[in-house]
Amino acid sequence: MSGSQPLTAEFRARTAQLAAHLYATDPQFRAAAPLDSVTETIRRPGLPLLDLMTTVMEGYADRPALGERATEPVTDPDTGRTTLRLLRRFDTITYGELWERAGAVAAEWHHHAEDPVSHGDFVAVLATTSVPTPCSPSPRP
Repeated sequence: MSGSQPLTAEFRARTAQLAAHLYATDPQFRAAAPLDSVTETIRRPGLPLLDLMTTVMEGYADRPALGERATEPVTDPDTGRTTLRLLRRFDTITYGELWERAGAVAAEWHHHAEDPVSHGDFVAVLATTSVPTPCSPSPRP
C-alpha cells in the first residue's frame, strides 16, 4: 500500500478489527497501549519539548523502548570462523533505562572540562543503529 493512497473504509475496518482482536487476546499488545494520562499531558498546547520527553520517558519507564535481535557467537569447527547466530528473542532496554542513559550523556557533555555543551548549542549525533551506541555515555575526544 502506497503512502499516497487514501485509506479505504474496508482497510480501516479490517485494521480496527485486528487491533480489537489483538487487544483482547495478546497481553503484550495490550500492555503497549498508550496511557491516557500520558496522552492527555503530551497533547497540551505549548508543552515544552523537555516536559513532553520527561512525560513519555517517565510515564512508560517500565516499558521496552529499544530492542535488537539477540545473538550468540558460533565458531565453525572446520574453518575456525566465528559468526553470530540470531536467537529467537530480543534484548531490550526500557524507557527508564534509556532516559537514565540520555541524562548521563547530557550531564557528561554539560560538565565537560574543556568543551561543555550549554543550552542553545547545536548537537549532532552520528551513530550506528544499535542499542548500545546511542545510549552509552563515552568520553568525547
